[in-house]
Amino acid sequence: MKLLCILLFSTFAFSKAQSVKNFDWNGVDVVWLEDDKFPTYSVNIYFADGALQDQGKDGAVSAMFDLLTKGTNKFNQKEIAKKLDFFGTGISSSVTHEYSTLSFGGLVKDAKEVSELFCHILKDANYPAKELDSFKGKSESQLKNLVANHGALADRVFRNLSLKGTPFGSFVNGKISTLKSLSSELLLAQKKHFNEKVYKKIFISGPKSTLEIKDIFKNTCGWSGKAKFKRTSELKEAKIITSNTGKPKLYFASVKGANQAQIRMGGTPAISNFSGNNYDLTKLMSTILGGSFTSMLMQELRVKKGLTYGAYAYASPQSKYARSVIRTSTKNKTIVDALKTIKDTVGSLTGNTFEKERVETVKKFLKGKHLLKFESNASYISNLILYDHIEKKHEDLYNFSSIVDKFSVKNVVDQANNIFAWKKQMAFVLGDETVLSQIKSMNEFDVEVVDVKNFL
Repeated sequence: MKLLCILLFSTFAFSKAQSVKNFDWNGVDVVWLEDDKFPTYSVNIYFADGALQDQGKDGAVSAMFDLLTKGTNKFNQKEIAKKLDFFGTGISSSVTHEYSTLSFGGLVKDAKEVSELFCHILKDANYPAKELDSFKGKSESQLKNLVANHGALADRVFRNLSLKGTPFGSFVNGKISTLKSLSSELLLAQKKHFNEKVYKKIFISGPKSTLEIKDIFKNTCGWSGKAKFKRTSELKEAKIITSNTGKPKLYFASVKGANQAQIRMGGTPAISNFSGNNYDLTKLMSTILGGSFTSMLMQELRVKKGLTYGAYAYASPQSKYARSVIRTSTKNKTIVDALKTIKDTVGSLTGNTFEKERVETVKKFLKGKHLLKFESNASYISNLILYDHIEKKHEDLYNFSSIVDKFSVKNVVDQANNIFAWKKQMAFVLGDETVLSQIKSMNEFDVEVVDVKNFL
């Protein structure tokens, strides 16, 4: 029965994959996922530029998109909110360093009116000083409150440190110092850049009648094929941060009274490690290491030793750079045991001394999990957007199972050495000041102390 359900689910997923169609709307690329099960639709706009456009004003692009609905020359914030509420919709945004997305959706009968409103907002948003000041105040408070959210703070600091010396270490949501310098004029200039110069691609899901919004993007948004700009910035090879002794670098930041030590490890693997089917191989390898409850890190750190509640590992690319991350936490007094266990576990994978049956077990797990990418239109489209951005063939999304089946234990071990070899790791620990002396006593890392205030 279970096999029958999986086969039916697979057939459904791949029939959905067949329904994707491509159009050219006045020079703008469009992908349509036909779905007439319900009278609903969604529109996702991909912009081929992101936070790298901040150019030293960290948070400018993110703020520009976040504040779109705070007022236009025609409507104030309350009027816009009332209109969006009437249609049961909203405009959501997401900004990465390399690309950005905007999305909205709702009932098909309202698609034209909502699309008109969307284009009006995107063209005419004026970023009122009052709303901008309120946004800056709230954003500053959120950053200051990060000191009480140790997990989020550790993620923020680690990302910046691990991407040191590259264009990708900047803060997408800004720093206190850069947020204070945001102005309506700056956000208007950013909006003009994204509207008029940046390449866009529209992803639509819904019944065929949804496509009646076509002319709105031409006439109201004013979009055409003239906008061709794509943000490019190369990170040509991994920057491995080590000392002269060859020991892994470990940065430490103290937070007074912290009852746990947050641990982050990783690096910036060469983008070539993710080309072609290596993208899927990396997913298999990192899942074995730390992608599920039965992963090696979870089994060693939690099940066997009770050192943590959760431990995770992943490695993923964007178009021009990639990151690898090991993420966990432990009690202050068990920091040494946790770090040693991580090293031993990584060594077991890279040294080919782990249980080989794990590879086949995780393959089955991933193939079942992969079907969920087709379960909802939102998930399906987000994967199409990512594949487009990293220039990976759509066919690979549909052929994932057959691709994964071909990987051997040797492939997994080789890729683990490419990405998670101990000598390629940079570490960051955030915790009470008493943790520092314990780490130094290990004589395992080249330790440098940093101040969290420099990352807010």
